[in-house]
Amino acid sequence: MMNIKRLLLGTSIATLTCAYAGSALAQQPGNSPFSYNYLDLGYTEGEIFDEDFSSYGAQAAFSISPAFFLKGSYSTGESDRSFFTGTGSEPIEVDNYSFGLGYHTPLSSNTDLVAGVSYLGSEGEFAGFEEEGDGYGANLGVRTLLTDNFEVEGGINYVDGDDIDGEVGYDVTARLYLTDQVSLNAGYAEIKEQSGVRAGIRLNF
Repeated sequence: MMNIKRLLLGTSIATLTCAYAGSALAQQPGNSPFSYNYLDLGYTEGEIFDEDFSSYGAQAAFSISPAFFLKGSYSTGESDRSFFTGTGSEPIEVDNYSFGLGYHTPLSSNTDLVAGVSYLGSEGEFAGFEEEGDGYGANLGVRTLLTDNFEVEGGINYVDGDDIDGEVGYDVTARLYLTDQVSLNAGYAEIKEQSGVRAGIRLNF
């Protein structure tokens, strides 16, 4: 049988793409042009160790001071391909979650430096087999407003945990603000043998 654990415990692309937390257009304490309070709903298509996966997920952040915020995410998905179980076939199901602490500071009137650390967890199931794994991640990047309603963010991510041994990756996201409270986003993330694209809608509060 295939190495199920290798597939089940890979860090999810949805987790990677939530490394940065925020929403723009409302001036915040500390002279940052961004708000760090939001709920984000999204859909991800990606590849984990040469297998295609699709998932739905939610991300959230809550500011606890002018410079620090809490962040978390949850996603659930499955492989696009079904695998033989001995009596039939079924996809691999994977749930991923994270929670952590973020820090931000303005570099200019339209750009923030953002950093954070997170605990990462993964649970998978296939043909009655269940696997769990965990690890931690760290990120460092920037967010910048190119226009009044268009933001670009990107940076590097470090992940260490089950089957991810001190790997470094990157992600980039573009965000279009329809109003101060609603924005659409699309992003790409890659680390080790994993990559994916994500599209979502963000509600700011």
